[in-house]
Amino acid sequence: MPENNDQKHAKEEEQTYSPELQKKLQKDGQQETLPTDSRIGGMISRRTLISSLGAAGLAIAAESLLGKPAGIAYGHSTSVTKAVYGDEPQSELGKLELASAASLEVEDIDALMALAADDCEVAFVCERLRGGFFVKESLSSDLASGDGGITFAALGGGRWRRLYADHVRPEWFGCIGDGVNDDYEGWDKTVKYINTAGGGVIELRKDANYFLNRYAIEDKNPLDSLNPVWSGNGVKDIWFKNVHGLVIHGNHAKFSVKGSFHRRYHYSYGGYGYSYDRALTVLSFSRCSHVTIHDLELDGNSSLTTRDVTVTAEPGSNGLRTVMCENFSIYNLNAHHHLMDGWFLGFFYDSEGVLEKLPDRNHVAINCKFTFNGRQGASIMQMVNGIFINCDFSDTGKAAYGSHAPGAGVDIEPEWYQYATITELQVPEKDQTQQITFLRCRFERNVGLSAIAAFSDRSRDITFRDCVFDARGSSPTYTAIFSAENTLVEGCTLYLNGSLPLSYTPSAGGGAHQRTTFIHNKVHAKDGVVLSIDGSDPNQYVWIDHNDFEFDFTGRALLGEAIWLSGAFNKFTNNKVHVKLNAGQVSGNLIVNRLIQTALCENNEYTTTLTGSGTISNAYGDAPNRTPYIRNERFMSGARFQADYFTSYTSNNIYTRIPESMLYGFGVPSFGSIAAGGSVDKTITVSGAKIGDISVATPNVIPDYGFSIYSFVSAANTITIRITNCMSAAASFSDRSWYVTVIPRNE
Repeated sequence: MPENNDQKHAKEEEQTYSPELQKKLQKDGQQETLPTDSRIGGMISRRTLISSLGAAGLAIAAESLLGKPAGIAYGHSTSVTKAVYGDEPQSELGKLELASAASLEVEDIDALMALAADDCEVAFVCERLRGGFFVKESLSSDLASGDGGITFAALGGGRWRRLYADHVRPEWFGCIGDGVNDDYEGWDKTVKYINTAGGGVIELRKDANYFLNRYAIEDKNPLDSLNPVWSGNGVKDIWFKNVHGLVIHGNHAKFSVKGSFHRRYHYSYGGYGYSYDRALTVLSFSRCSHVTIHDLELDGNSSLTTRDVTVTAEPGSNGLRTVMCENFSIYNLNAHHHLMDGWFLGFFYDSEGVLEKLPDRNHVAINCKFTFNGRQGASIMQMVNGIFINCDFSDTGKAAYGSHAPGAGVDIEPEWYQYATITELQVPEKDQTQQITFLRCRFERNVGLSAIAAFSDRSRDITFRDCVFDARGSSPTYTAIFSAENTLVEGCTLYLNGSLPLSYTPSAGGGAHQRTTFIHNKVHAKDGVVLSIDGSDPNQYVWIDHNDFEFDFTGRALLGEAIWLSGAFNKFTNNKVHVKLNAGQVSGNLIVNRLIQTALCENNEYTTTLTGSGTISNAYGDAPNRTPYIRNERFMSGARFQADYFTSYTSNNIYTRIPESMLYGFGVPSFGSIAAGGSVDKTITVSGAKIGDISVATPNVIPDYGFSIYSFVSAANTITIRITNCMSAAASFSDRSWYVTVIPRNE
C-alpha cells in the first residue's frame, strides 16, 4: 500500500547523521549542544539537525553536501541565505520550513528521476555539483521530459523542478569543470536553456575549467573544387541566440577548447589554402543585447594545434564572437591562444546564415586581454559606438601555432558591403563603422601591425588616447595605420619598427576622406619613418602637433628619412624632432625630414647628436612643390642641422619663409540640393589671387555632416568652393557665410 504522509515523515526522522558531521556542524554553525531527545545511538535525525542549526548551520550543511563555501557563493561576497538557497526572496523561517518539509532525500539526479513521489512533494538531492531542492509537478507530456538542468522527467509522469533557480549553473546541466572531462553537451544544454528563457544569469564555479573537448570538421564549401564529396563531423559552435538580458558571472573560471589536432589542407581559393578542420569558438552571440560578462578566461589552446604548411587561410575560431549584437559590457575577460581572433565583432550573417546589414552597437570592454591569438586580438568588422578601456591587444601570432594575416593587435576593417556598387548591398551611413575609442590600451609585440584604422570611406571617428604601441621585436612593414576619417591619436607612446602612415594611398584602402590628428604623442624609432604616403590626394588632411620624436639611427647601415610629410592640407606644428647619429656617421648632407608641399610648418624644434664634417637637413621643397608657409623652424645643433637643403640657412639656424602678403575674401554663396556623389561649385572674388596660390575657405558655422569641402583658385581673382555630397542620397547644403584666405606662392 502507498505510504501516507505520516509514514514518510516517520522514515525521514530515522535518517541520521554521524557524530563527526554533527561535531563539524556544531563547531562551525552554533556552539550550543544539539538536542539529545532525538539522538538515536549517537546519531541525530536530519529534521532535528536542521531545526537546531538555523540558517548558519544550514549554510555549513550546504558546504558539506554541495561543496560550496558558507559565506562565499562562487567567488563573490553574499549572504548565508544566498549561499544555500539562491536569490529568491523568502523568509529564513520559510526556508527552514521548506528544508524540514523535504521529506525525500536522494543521492543524485538519476535517483531523483527514479523516485516515486506525489505532486508538490519536495526532495533534496545530495549530488555535489547538481544537487539542491526539487519539487514534484504534474505537467502535460510535452513539458515533462525536462531540460536536463532545471527540470527533469519524473517517474510515472510529470517532472521535478529545481527550486531557487533564478540563476543557472553549468554543473546543473552536466558540466564537470575539471579541465579533463568533456563539457560540450552540458554547456550546450545550458545555452539552450538561456535561449529558451530569452535571458538570465549564469553563475560559473570559481576557478572551474569547462573543457569543450572536441573540434569541428566543417561541411563542404561551394568554393571547394578539389573534393567532390565531403562531409563534416557535425560538431558546431554553441550559439546564444536572441537573448536580451544576460549576465555571466565568470568567478575567475575558464572555458577551454580542444587544441590538440592537426589542420589538414583541403582546397585553395583566392591564393589561400583552406582547411575544414578548426577549433570551436568559445562564446558566440547572434542578435543578442544587454549582455554582461566578467572575470572569465577563454583559452583556445592554439599552441597544441598544428597545420599543413599550405594552410594559410584563417579558421573561424575565436574566443568571443558577436554578430548583430548590442550593449555588451565585458570586464576582466582574458581571451588568448585562439586560432583566429580574441574577439570578432560584427558580421552581416547571423547564426542561421541570414544576411542582414546590421552592425554591432554600444559595446564596452574594460580591463580585458586579447593576447597570443592567431589573426587579431580583436577584429572590428561592423560596429557603431564602442569603447575599450585598459585593454591589451598584444602578442598576436606569437603562440607556437603561428599567425594568419594581418597578425595585428586590432584591425578595424569594415566589410565590403559598405562600399558595394550595388545599391541593395550598400550600408546606410548610420550603420557604418564609427565612434570607436581605445583608452589606455596596449598594442605590443604583434607579428603584424599594432593597429589598423584605415578605409576612410567605410570607417570614421576612431580615437586612440593614452595608448602604447610597441612594434619592437616584430618586423611589420608598418607599425600601425591611422587613416580612417577623423582619426585621433593623442597622448600615446609609440615604438616604431616599420613606418607609421598617417594617411594611406586611396586605391590601396586609404579612402577619399582621410582626416588624421596626431597630437601630444611620444615617438621612438630605430628603423621607421612617420609619413603621409600620398601627397597628391586632395582629400587628405593630416595635422601633426605637439609631439616628441626621437629617432635613434646609430645602428642603421642605410640612412634615410625620419619624417616624410606631403600634402597640400597637412600641417606640422609645435613638434620636437631629435635625430641621434654617431660621430662621422654622415658624410656630405643627409635629408632626414621632408616636409614638402604641406600647408604649414611652424614652431618646430630640431636637434641632432651628429658631429664631424657631415650635415643633416630638412627639405621643404622647391617650386612647384614648395611648402608655402614656414615660420619659426628652430635648428638647435649648429651647422650640423641645416634649415633647408635646397636653400641657404641663416646664421642663427632659424629659417623663416613667410608669404609677403595674404589675401582675404568674403561671400554667402548658396549651394542648394546636391545629388548623391555629386558636387556643386560656387565662386567668391578675391582681388589679387592667381592660379597656383593656396586658398582656405572657412564657413562661419559647423559644416553639414556628409559633405566634403574643397577650395582652389580657379581663375585670376576668383576662388571656387566645391561642396561634394558623400552620401548615398541627395541632400541640401544649408546656406552660410564663407571667409576665404589666399596664401600667394613665392616662385
